[in-house]
Amino acid sequence: MPSVNTSRPSDRRAVVITVVIALLLPAACPGQSPYTRSWERDGPVAVATLSLGLGAWLVHDDLTRLTPEEVAAVSRADVNPLDRAATRLFSNADAVASDWLLYSLIAAPLAMLADREVRDDWQTFLLMYAETLALNGGAGQFVKGVTQRTRPYVYNPAVPMEMKTTPNARKSFYSSHTSFAFSSAVFLTTTLSGYVGDARYVPYTVGAAFLGAAAVGILRYTSGRHFPTDILVGALVGSLVGWSIPAIHRSPAEPSGPSLGVTIALPL
Repeated sequence: MPSVNTSRPSDRRAVVITVVIALLLPAACPGQSPYTRSWERDGPVAVATLSLGLGAWLVHDDLTRLTPEEVAAVSRADVNPLDRAATRLFSNADAVASDWLLYSLIAAPLAMLADREVRDDWQTFLLMYAETLALNGGAGQFVKGVTQRTRPYVYNPAVPMEMKTTPNARKSFYSSHTSFAFSSAVFLTTTLSGYVGDARYVPYTVGAAFLGAAAVGILRYTSGRHFPTDILVGALVGSLVGWSIPAIHRSPAEPSGPSLGVTIALPL
């Protein structure tokens, strides 16, 4: 019988921490930065993030576990053809691998602080990234609590019943791992363009970031944690958040940056 790993980082705690970091950063903006911050820009983001976080908190309090009888009644035939194959997959090793790969991707944009221009603008840079993580996390947890979609492994008879009857078994839509992976990759892509322009290493960095994000999505599928539709929506939402936060912070004198259409056309 496969080992059961039901532990998960507290997404709500992560949202709260990143929001607090964002709100504590000073509002002054250093000169010559491709990005700027102000209450006019950051206030609406903070309101949206806090609203989603509060909503997620409330809907998760109403999250109900599946009973053994409800688990026994589920059928693969009820799953749409695009998603059905996921019900036959399960791997705790792939789930753990997706965790560690995601942690690496979340940390990757922080490596930009090695660049002097980014270090000189560290307050704005960290504020934008905190907002990206917080908004992405709040949106994902709110949607999970509202939809309460059953994960693929619940349909798999090889998976222990104790895993199928946890609250986590009803948090399939959409994939937060994939959303965080793509929000970090797109944020890295967008801010690299803003700070260092066409440096020779940029294409390699961007390629590695998106390959890593795609790998997270694949691992969430092979682990039996998410359906393909969960992963695709997570990639799209994460890409939108990762692009939009730097976009609304662009300094007036700077070009608007890459379009979202170009960004999300990269491999999913």
